[in-house]
Amino acid sequence: MKKRFIFDLDGTLLKGDFSKEINYFKSILSKEDYEKFIKVYCKLLIKYESIFKNYDVHQLSEFLKQETKINISDNFIKGWIDINSNMDDIINDGVIETLEYLKHKDKSIVVLTNWFLKPQKERLKKMRLFEYFDEIYAGDSILKPNKESYINSCGSYTVTECVMIGDDLDKDVYSPSILGIESIYYNPNDNDFYDKSKILSIKNMSEIKERY
Repeated sequence: MKKRFIFDLDGTLLKGDFSKEINYFKSILSKEDYEKFIKVYCKLLIKYESIFKNYDVHQLSEFLKQETKINISDNFIKGWIDINSNMDDIINDGVIETLEYLKHKDKSIVVLTNWFLKPQKERLKKMRLFEYFDEIYAGDSILKPNKESYINSCGSYTVTECVMIGDDLDKDVYSPSILGIESIYYNPNDNDFYDKSKILSIKNMSEIKERY
């Protein structure tokens, strides 16, 4: 029996509007630095996560400074985190009814996210989803796809008692599956670049109610 459900956040529970983040970069950086940074920062975050085990303000600022040759300070990162705390989000279809259903079934529900804890918690509170979750496991502790991130998110439950749901095939499906955690690919756009015979997938979050 599955007792704990582990949800990714961005792209899975929430669809984020990152315009405030973009406007923040534009307000802080020079025009030249902004144009350089905006083109590469998403790729650089992916690279950071492949090198380091957790998000740390100073470590991230030094990494971005080295990679871009832009003076990215600790305060820049802290301001970025604060902006993220007040993002405009949309709750993905079926999320609320699914969380209600799991709570009614006395399931433990947690979030496993790769960004800093503070903004992720604030976003969930703003969208009135925070109360559904027993714990928020974030990237300033340990990053996916490090093994420890999944083990930590299982808490006191065994891996076979847990289910991971997310929109990233590597971080939310393949990696936890290796550890024995049943994993579901949240695939609202019906992407077909994976082996459908080996991977459980859903287009709408409410499909979880049909499975458990």
